[in-house]
Amino acid sequence: MKAETSQQKSLPNWEELLQVAQQNTTAKWISRPGQIPATATISSHLHQLSPGEKPSVLLYRDTHAWCPFCERVWFALEEKQIPFETELIDLSNKPQWYKDMVPTALVPAAKIEGELVYESKDILLALEKKFDSFPLLPIAPQEKSVALDMIENFDANGLVKSGYAFLRGKPANYEQSTETIPEQIAAQLLNLQTLLRQN
Repeated sequence: MKAETSQQKSLPNWEELLQVAQQNTTAKWISRPGQIPATATISSHLHQLSPGEKPSVLLYRDTHAWCPFCERVWFALEEKQIPFETELIDLSNKPQWYKDMVPTALVPAAKIEGELVYESKDILLALEKKFDSFPLLPIAPQEKSVALDMIENFDANGLVKSGYAFLRGKPANYEQSTETIPEQIAAQLLNLQTLLRQN
């Protein structure tokens, strides 16, 4: 039997990790027995509402809770301390009502004070405009203008697209190709990594 290394001994167990998480985040999850996923994020700021009051934001997001575009909207809602509700959308079987409502049929989307906004960047900007108590952008007009330019450039320079493709771990056309061999996939991922670094 191998002796435990010092690194293995120092790894925290699940209870210790939970304690660390609870000390460093206000994020909350709700249990969904018998459903997929078994848990879902809920707003940490629902207590701000009066009894019977509905949150002014409804976030439509993926059931898997891994979509980086949904995650950045969730982070912003938490950082801005905005109470919100969540509607989970199964990306492998999107309901027709969602496809009818959202022109792109993609997540995230949000209803902000009843107004539908989709595309994560547009949702973030709408949240910033309507909820200014905890701004995430600079307040000074010139600095805010620079930040907005950076956001636009970030979207336009291909970083988001190449970064997302790299995170997925396979090229965008992987599903369509039945003859792609592992060496080709590795080469395509290397190209994506290079593109990501260049952007």
